[in-house]
Amino acid sequence: MAATSKAIRDSTWSGAATAADVFSGLLLILLVGNWVSVPELGGYCLALGIYVLFSAASTLGVDSAAVVLGAPCAGDRARFGAVAGSALKVALASGLVAGLALWAGSVPAAWALRAPSLRVVLPLMAVGVPLAALNKTLWALLNAARRMRAFALCVVLRDAALLGLTWLALRGGWGLWGAAAALPAAEGLAFCALAPLVAWSVTLSGRNRDGCGYGRELVSLGWMTLLAGLVNEAGLRIDVMVLAAFTAESDVAVYSLAVFIARGPLPLLGALQRVTTPVISAYHAAGELRKIEELTRFLARAGTLFMLACAVPISLFYKELVALLYPAKPELAAGADAARLVLAGVVVAAAVSPYGGLFVAARVPRFSTMAAAAQLAGAGGGSLALIPFVGLVGAATGAWLGSVALAGAVFLFARTHLGVRPWSGSLLALWGIGAVGIGAPLLPLPVAARLGVGLAALGAAAAVAARFLRRGIYSTPR
Repeated sequence: MAATSKAIRDSTWSGAATAADVFSGLLLILLVGNWVSVPELGGYCLALGIYVLFSAASTLGVDSAAVVLGAPCAGDRARFGAVAGSALKVALASGLVAGLALWAGSVPAAWALRAPSLRVVLPLMAVGVPLAALNKTLWALLNAARRMRAFALCVVLRDAALLGLTWLALRGGWGLWGAAAALPAAEGLAFCALAPLVAWSVTLSGRNRDGCGYGRELVSLGWMTLLAGLVNEAGLRIDVMVLAAFTAESDVAVYSLAVFIARGPLPLLGALQRVTTPVISAYHAAGELRKIEELTRFLARAGTLFMLACAVPISLFYKELVALLYPAKPELAAGADAARLVLAGVVVAAAVSPYGGLFVAARVPRFSTMAAAAQLAGAGGGSLALIPFVGLVGAATGAWLGSVALAGAVFLFARTHLGVRPWSGSLLALWGIGAVGIGAPLLPLPVAARLGVGLAALGAAAAVAARFLRRGIYSTPR
């Protein structure tokens, strides 16, 4: 009972941290967008995406490996300290290299992506990459030690510091330069909070009782996770990068805002992986594939219903929402059609996001990388083929193709290599309802009729959800 209560509390804090990240990201774009010009907003969004890619690569995957190696020995201060010391050494070295690479690549990136603001923004953000590498590793160590309350509070501290410092910089008249400088400053404040929390929990040494370090083992274990993470991040951002190479920064701003709003709720489903992956791992170890199929089917339908409840209202009222958030920049509402295409893809991706750790739990992580690669190929190929002809809509179509390729790859690999079928006819019906609801504003009907179609789609989704609940769509196996 105590272990179950602890798991529930940890899951709650983990979800709170993810929610804080989601909302702070949306607030950051809202804040910057209301203080700088539309082209500068496009450059900032582009730089932020590049920063995320480099910070993801900055740890060489040792943050994920530290959870695997550190969790079993969290009660042994000396051994846990050896894991922590080795992980932090690797993270610092790799973070410095990644930061230097980002600083050196700022000018070529500005030229290749036709975004002059990257010359100013990227060198400042590069300062934060080594700190981000250390912070990711420190957060992983808190996760391994199951100190999720401290984990969540430090995430909130970093997000609040970033928003506060960005507001001060913009209000002080520092413009885009100040907004970029706020990022490494917030990472520094987060490090000042994280480092003592980890230091109090361990005896940092970098070596175990046999006098050997864990650095090589951490890198060996982490590189596959790193590859999957990088491919996944690239798949989520390739459409913006290709769009920047063909269009102006103002178009990038319009499309980036559409993507931020459309994909905003999706990470909340991804946070469930911290809970579902250990459950699936236990079922797989026991050979209970039927229970894995029941769980993944439930999660696919529940995730799709959640995204439908978010996506249809966003599609119906996208222009009004943007006008409310950016009253002085009506041109940002031009991304409404692109947002609807991205929303359609997000509803599809929601069917696999809650159990994205399926293949890791089943000890075949290469299929996670292959599924992410399918998303990258779909989004990148679609964007390259369509953006030169239809601009923002081409980028959004590429994003939709990437989401469909991701879900298709996960379903295919789950069926052929695990013997599990996460999809069902009801899931396909939900996707059809979502397509009607999201596409309602595009119908050649009066405004009231379009609104009625969208609300009817929401009602149909609610009816399907009620039917599932009445029939008992999933009961936790004993």
